[in-house]
Amino acid sequence: MNLNNIKKYIIFITLIMTITLITSCGGSSEDVDGPATASILLNSSPNANHSGIFLAQDKGYFTQENITLTINTSPTDQAAIINSVINGTNDFAIIGQLDLLKAIDDGKLIKGITAITQNSLHALVSLSSSDEIKSPEDLVGKKVGYPGTIYSEKLLETMLITEGAQLSDVNLINVGKEGDTALINGEVDVTVSENWPRLKSKLDIEGKEPTIIKFTGWAVPEYYELVLITTTDTTDKKENFTKRFVRALRRGYEDSINDPASGVQAIINQNPNIEFDTNFENENAKNLVDLWKPFRPVRGSRTPLYGDQDANIYQALIRWMRKHQLVGSKVHYADAYLNKFNLNE
Repeated sequence: MNLNNIKKYIIFITLIMTITLITSCGGSSEDVDGPATASILLNSSPNANHSGIFLAQDKGYFTQENITLTINTSPTDQAAIINSVINGTNDFAIIGQLDLLKAIDDGKLIKGITAITQNSLHALVSLSSSDEIKSPEDLVGKKVGYPGTIYSEKLLETMLITEGAQLSDVNLINVGKEGDTALINGEVDVTVSENWPRLKSKLDIEGKEPTIIKFTGWAVPEYYELVLITTTDTTDKKENFTKRFVRALRRGYEDSINDPASGVQAIINQNPNIEFDTNFENENAKNLVDLWKPFRPVRGSRTPLYGDQDANIYQALIRWMRKHQLVGSKVHYADAYLNKFNLNE
């Protein structure tokens, strides 16, 4: 090989190595520390459960991560929310952990990346002034309101079976989204609430003393009611971007835990077209604080952080869902979540 050919060969190899390096390290411009845009779709209209997101926005935590965030609130149907992330309309969204696992079992390429709430929001709520209901056996013969979802039905059924009762032993009434009203008006003796802190707040303000029975005490595993999701494509190709987003969100929720009223005020500040009952939302936020706090031990010696997710929680919930034929065999816990974005690294 003559000198000219050697030079051409060296130039060619150098060019190939440069292209490879750019391809492997460069990635999307949004996966470095440069400016990025992001959007998140909430699971409902803004309320105290979203305090940390709005507070992070209000305090500039996303801006400090070089992210310009848009917070969207429509649609609120779970399937539509999931599809909005898959089709790229939104980068992130909040959905129920039960819905996350069902979607993955159906072949959706999404993952849970942060636990918005560390425990379930589903519970039985009754009024202490009525016939006292302290355990599942007290439900027999009672009028039980429920929102008409398969999840609430299976949660109730699991609870009843622990006491040797069946779903047919109660007068099950589909009250849809009107469970609060049905309970207050005496149309039902007890209601299955999908958001017990919110209902408790309402009853407390009205001077009605509620009794709360959580399903997780009766053969139902603990689970994260609400989780932050994104696509597997985002977790694979935009790790830095995702970590920056989660870091800003976590700071917002940590501040909301320490000062719930500040999170509520941030929601009000950023939604001037929505009429809020500030007293109610503040009460709701206070009832949610303990559900936001990380409390489970984590692997190693580090302190639990807001948003932490644990494999055992996913495994136990999948087993329960399979037992009740809510999912099949396709969903596996290791494919359902990633916790690395919640770590201080």
